[in-house]
Amino acid sequence: MNKNAMDQYENCPSYGSFDVKSFSGSPIPFSNNSNNSNNNNSNNINGNNNNNNNNNNNNNNNNNNNNNNNNNNNNNNNNNSNNGSFCVMPPNYNNNNNTNNNEKLEPEPTLDVLTHALHTLYKSNDSFQRKLAEKWLILFQKQPIAWEFCPRLLLETNIFELQYFGASTLESKLKNEWNECNVEMKSKILNTIVSVIQNSTKLPVCCVTRISVTLTIAVMYTFPEIWKNAIFDVIHLAIKQDINTLSLHDPSQNHFNTDRLLMVLEFLSILPDELKKQDLALCKYNEIQKELKLIIDKIYKFLLSVLFLPIGENFEFIKIGYKALSAWLKYMLPSNGTMLQSCFEISFTIGQQKVSNNNNNNNNNNNNNNNNNNNNNNNNKNNNNRNSIGYPLIDSLALVLEGSSLSIEGQTNGSCYIEAFRYAIEQSLSIFPTFYNEATVINQDDSKAKPIFNVFVQFISSNNSQLFTTDLIHRCLNLLISFIEIGSRETISLLFYLIDDFKTHTMLVQQDQNILKFFFLKLLNRFLDVSMYPNDKDYCPIENGTNPLSTSQSAQFNGVFCETNVETLLDDDIEQFRSCSSDCLMNIQENDIVPKSTFLKFLIEKLNGFINEKCPNWEQYESVLYYIYAFSGGSQDGQLEYVPILLNIIPLIPIKSIPLIRTSIKLIGRYASFLKTNTDYLGKVVSDLLPALSHGELIASAASSLLSICISDKCSTMLWPHFNQILDQIEPTLLGPQKSNPSIVLVYKSLLHILQKAPINDLSPPFTRLISPVIPNITDHVPRPKSKDHYNLLVVQLSILYSVNEIIEYDEFATMGPNGELTSPPSKHPLYPFFQTTIPIQGQLLKQYKSEFEIIDSITMFYRYMMLYFREIANDFVDEILQQATQSFNQYPIASLLQIISSIIIPKLQPLTITNIKNSISLISNTFINTLKSVVLATSTSITSTTTTTNDDKSNFILDFTITPDITKDYLNLLTKILKTSPQCIEPNIISTICIYIIYNLTDLTKDKPTTSNCCLFLTNCLSLNNGKLQTSDPNGNKVLEQIKNEMNALFDSDPKHSYVLVYNILMNICWTPTSIQVTQHFSDVLLSFAIGYPNLLKLHATNILNDPNFLKDKQINPHDKQSFLTNILKSNSTQVDYRSSNNNNNNNNNNNNNNNNNNNNNNNNK
Repeated sequence: MNKNAMDQYENCPSYGSFDVKSFSGSPIPFSNNSNNSNNNNSNNINGNNNNNNNNNNNNNNNNNNNNNNNNNNNNNNNNNSNNGSFCVMPPNYNNNNNTNNNEKLEPEPTLDVLTHALHTLYKSNDSFQRKLAEKWLILFQKQPIAWEFCPRLLLETNIFELQYFGASTLESKLKNEWNECNVEMKSKILNTIVSVIQNSTKLPVCCVTRISVTLTIAVMYTFPEIWKNAIFDVIHLAIKQDINTLSLHDPSQNHFNTDRLLMVLEFLSILPDELKKQDLALCKYNEIQKELKLIIDKIYKFLLSVLFLPIGENFEFIKIGYKALSAWLKYMLPSNGTMLQSCFEISFTIGQQKVSNNNNNNNNNNNNNNNNNNNNNNNNKNNNNRNSIGYPLIDSLALVLEGSSLSIEGQTNGSCYIEAFRYAIEQSLSIFPTFYNEATVINQDDSKAKPIFNVFVQFISSNNSQLFTTDLIHRCLNLLISFIEIGSRETISLLFYLIDDFKTHTMLVQQDQNILKFFFLKLLNRFLDVSMYPNDKDYCPIENGTNPLSTSQSAQFNGVFCETNVETLLDDDIEQFRSCSSDCLMNIQENDIVPKSTFLKFLIEKLNGFINEKCPNWEQYESVLYYIYAFSGGSQDGQLEYVPILLNIIPLIPIKSIPLIRTSIKLIGRYASFLKTNTDYLGKVVSDLLPALSHGELIASAASSLLSICISDKCSTMLWPHFNQILDQIEPTLLGPQKSNPSIVLVYKSLLHILQKAPINDLSPPFTRLISPVIPNITDHVPRPKSKDHYNLLVVQLSILYSVNEIIEYDEFATMGPNGELTSPPSKHPLYPFFQTTIPIQGQLLKQYKSEFEIIDSITMFYRYMMLYFREIANDFVDEILQQATQSFNQYPIASLLQIISSIIIPKLQPLTITNIKNSISLISNTFINTLKSVVLATSTSITSTTTTTNDDKSNFILDFTITPDITKDYLNLLTKILKTSPQCIEPNIISTICIYIIYNLTDLTKDKPTTSNCCLFLTNCLSLNNGKLQTSDPNGNKVLEQIKNEMNALFDSDPKHSYVLVYNILMNICWTPTSIQVTQHFSDVLLSFAIGYPNLLKLHATNILNDPNFLKDKQINPHDKQSFLTNILKSNSTQVDYRSSNNNNNNNNNNNNNNNNNNNNNNNNK
């Protein structure tokens, strides 16, 4: 069952409803300002905390009720609260939650202690006390004694929080511990649950729902083998007669026990959903389904009989009855079409009942009183809707029909249900249009409109050709069009899933293309309306006649910009709707459901129509332009012919606003492929974009569009002759207030793309002019910045620096003569002075900002791009860069610094560089190991040995590689690159040392899968040295590899325990540790590499380990499986696939054994 199953059925009230007088002896005062938001607490403790902001009046009413009802009870709850703080904690408790669930709690649990613990958790201002209370409660839930306290908390107290905690604990324990219990214990648990549900008549609604979830779990575990008549037994709690005597023809003969009806209906609404999900381990779903088929009609009969109750005083029961009926229709249809026909007929009859205002008001008052008692405010909203609409069950009726057409698809005898479903569909087509119109146009109530809309979405989604004819689908489409034309944004969004998966719905695809085209154009037209900017905001429209993309009136244009102080960003929900809706229609177009350019042509005609009609609303223009922008991406096949039309009509829009201009600018950026072949348009578009860069609200879109154009080789080539003119126009922006705006980086990238096309002899002057102002912006902040704005400026300017290396490449061929000789050394390259200036500055920043990840990452990117694109120049600076990265890492280890060093390493390095790298790796390795050790010591982590060696033996090698997974990854990648590229850059003993640390900590790696992969891969490469597979092209490097191999051999020869621990830990991981197949394969690779390199050691240790009767003794692995596995791994010449196969087979065998053990109540295996 889903851990948060409760979330789907009821909103949990706030723990803030605790009353001071309910804890009269508590030393911790309550106040309205107490922080009750404990989001990090265990779900098992607080259940569903999604709605913690309940109305204070309701809380106060509830508190008063609790106080009045519980004075006598609370007098007994004061003894434990006399001390000044809540200091409960289990023995041997430590901060790492390493507690023994079987240990005795201190203090021992009593109702008083539990009361005080919950009070402390949710009302104390002392975070330490709250933490202690939380941990005590979590541990309490795991104790066997908690089974005894759950019914007491529910039935012997009247404090809601205690009752809810009891219900939550009972559910949690049943879900997690049932399979570990023996038969006697299961019997006691079942009796406890039955006792609770029989006495649940006075529990709050939330607790009833939680108990219903618990009851569902119990039934799924026990029905039908243990609790043969579980379903009927539960149903009979709600009726005063035998279920067989219920009548659908004469409802007056039906008699209900309304005190228990709510719980029974909640149970029947939850059970089919959980059976359909099949999330509960070891539940026999097939047997349950087989038994349910025999009694399913009686379940439907009971639910339908509930619908006949008088609606005025039983509204909530009927509502939940519809909910349960819907859940069962989706899970299992009745046994025959007659019963299904009755379901639909009764549902339609009851669902269309109109409730008088007087009945509504009386019902509202009753429900409001209940809500105050239970802190459940959501019912108030439902009651208000009923009062205003008059047809309160229409949405419930729609809920019954939503998934009904899909449930028939999996039926082998579906033909018997056809008539019933056709009745439901025809009735839906007949009655729902009126109710939908009332919900949307008159009441604007999406809670009623959405279920109705979704009914027809489900209808047209069906692929059942026997039920849905082409004509019927056409009728449903036409009705949906009428719904779409008046539907809200939220309602129309229900179509997204269908449209995304449209091609799989054969009945829809088979419709005439003109019909589908008409449908989607209607849909797009509605998208335009509901995705406009809200017209109740002032976006400071720009004067008529001002061209949003024209420099001819730049003075007037910029003046309006300066006066705009209004927030002009689109609401998040509209932004998301626009994105989803355009993606859906793009999917339709790309799958050829409608002809190419259908939507684009429609939108341009729409825009032209608005202009001709002189539409005064800029929001309409902007919405059309956005969707044109959305459809202008991708391959643009057949779109380019519309670009000149757009570029000519956009300036004709009679009214402007900043959002409209921004969308127009974004649209222009889509057409680089058109502009590269149309020089006239290119020049005009770029000149029109540049003024927008000076405006704070337009710079992001203008910079993005400019970059999209300049990335094109042809566009940047055509713009290069005009570089200085472009820079003249935007230089004030680059040097002005916008220089700290992150979007300014895109502007620099655009200009750098143009510079990339400059001849090498012409590059220096414009490059110097562009970049030289950036240097002072950085050097001024080498000391710590004075403010956040200064820091942001530094980050932006550093991003500009690494953009230089990212975009401009060093072309060594440009300096070569016809015979391949260098005509000029790299030091003569125009960018050489740039590196001479910036590299020392980067070193100062690394020292000054050693813990600032943004700055470190920017410098890392600078050096990595430099090594990649300017290697000939970089060779003159590698030693300085290496020193910077090494010193910075030793001061403050950050993973990205290791990437700098890794980028330096290439074959055929200079001898001095090799020596420096060797020294650097030694220092870094020492820092890396000490860092991990210091974290282990600081957290006092006790790593339990899984080998036969003593704890003292292993304590010398404790190292948790998962503590800093990023550093571990980059450090091991660095060592691996050295081994494969330039082995002479490392001391051999470093490799063997890291290997031994990995070997002794293999069993702890599974805490983090990426770390497992990285460590196993490194260890595999190192073990492969012994079979000679790892070689380099450099003889000196191969000599070092030979030395490393000798170190590895000496490692295993000097102490047999090392190889034994390796084999033992590998076998533990691949034989038992619950890991994924991918992780198991990593361990298998290590085993294979060791088997090939050290076959005798593997045979020796594997034989001893697997023949040891104590190995995995408590797991009860079949001895035959052990022997089979041993036989497979002793085949030292086997391929890698054989090893993995044998390991996976063994895992499968273990899993099978595990299942058998669980079936035999071997509780230890479960744990």
